[in-house]
Amino acid sequence: VPAARRPRVGVITTGSELVTPGSPLPPGRIYDSNSYSLAAQRREAGAEPVLLAGVADEAAATARAIAGGLAACDALILSGGVSAGDFDYVPAAMKSAGCAVHFRRVAVQPGMPTVFASRDGKPVFGLPGNPVSTFVIFEVFIKPLLLRWQGHDFQPRLQPAELRPGFHRARSERTAFLPVACRAGR
Repeated sequence: VPAARRPRVGVITTGSELVTPGSPLPPGRIYDSNSYSLAAQRREAGAEPVLLAGVADEAAATARAIAGGLAACDALILSGGVSAGDFDYVPAAMKSAGCAVHFRRVAVQPGMPTVFASRDGKPVFGLPGNPVSTFVIFEVFIKPLLLRWQGHDFQPRLQPAELRPGFHRARSERTAFLPVACRAGR
């Protein structure tokens, strides 16, 4: 019987503003929802989710977390800290941890500031901190990889649909992923 080992996939959330759900929420802070949504997505894709400690907005701490995560996992996902703000240290921390950064942007919406790197053949994904962007990028890029690692001939489900009249999208070079609702086959 063909079998595959479940890949161990770690998640590191970044951001000094993150608070564990259920804790009091001080002003200027937000709940860490990405750790939990990514755990569900990894589990659904057959991976073993490894929740690694979150890290504050600090370059050296982020690099140490990446190195530690790669020692314990087959792949690593970082959430937040990938854009071009003053506290977005993930791409530089990837390099400091010995990763080769392959790209820092993808032509999709949401999720354009996605970073992809690797070290010793292990993939490292840097996802935006926005929960919708994180969800979409996992589904489009990471889920297919995890399923193929496990021997699945994964093909995303595509359903042609007609947009409502009056919907106009600005001319863009990016592929847009839009939320939709299907009711009664329409």
